[in-house]
Amino acid sequence: MAEPQSLGATRPPTAVTASEPLWDCAARTDVGKVRDHNEDYFIVRADLGLFVVLDGMGGHQAGEVASELAGKVTSEFFDRCRKDPEMTWPFKIDRALGEDGSRLAVALRHSNDRIRSLAAEDPRKGNMGTTAVAAYLKGDKTFVSWAGDSRGYQFRGGKIWPITSDHSLLGDFIRQKNPTPEEIEAFPYKNVISRALGPSADVKVDTLLVDMKPGDTILLCCDGLHGMVKDDQMAAILTRQKDLAAACRDLILAANDAGGVDNITVVLVRRKAGR
Repeated sequence: MAEPQSLGATRPPTAVTASEPLWDCAARTDVGKVRDHNEDYFIVRADLGLFVVLDGMGGHQAGEVASELAGKVTSEFFDRCRKDPEMTWPFKIDRALGEDGSRLAVALRHSNDRIRSLAAEDPRKGNMGTTAVAAYLKGDKTFVSWAGDSRGYQFRGGKIWPITSDHSLLGDFIRQKNPTPEEIEAFPYKNVISRALGPSADVKVDTLLVDMKPGDTILLCCDGLHGMVKDDQMAAILTRQKDLAAACRDLILAANDAGGVDNITVVLVRRKAGR
């Protein structure tokens, strides 16, 4: 696999729109109103059906290095798979998911290794890492993989629901205790994640096969969005704003209006009706 070039020098554009025969997509990222630089990174590869949101973390701006590296390694892995279907993968395929369903998790685990290798070379990057949430659309199938608290949502008929579960202390608390909204609000460790790319040698990446019907939209985002904007507000924006690029803009505006305390990144992918 080719080494990514010029790390930190080629951040993605702040907004992207694209279209393929089976889906439309758009993405947008924003630094927010508090941070002085953006450690998020996104990948929109409509040609590959690959969509990724990464939220970097680590001192000395190492978070942006980790997120960009993970994005480039994932994109390169998918490119290599397309060019050479018989290539050897760095990790085994999950038999329950098959080759298509395993591709995202293998790419993200490979990214984890590359982040750790780079961190080992530079003490200033020793604690760097990134959360990740990614979607892979192949024909009529949609797979979503994630590690950390960046989320995937599904939107259909005016309703939205999460299709990922946060790998965080708060997420564990919710799954184990079934707390009230007041208990969730009072939980003191909301920002502590329990899984990400980088910190551990062997990261577990969760993957789901999503029942995505024509007209459905997948929303991928970092906690800079879902931590500031309630699910029902996201649904209202997606219901009102049919244009995906404009919906990305309005979602980010809503997060900034709520305080914009973190970087904000949104990727939207909609299966075309009638396909």
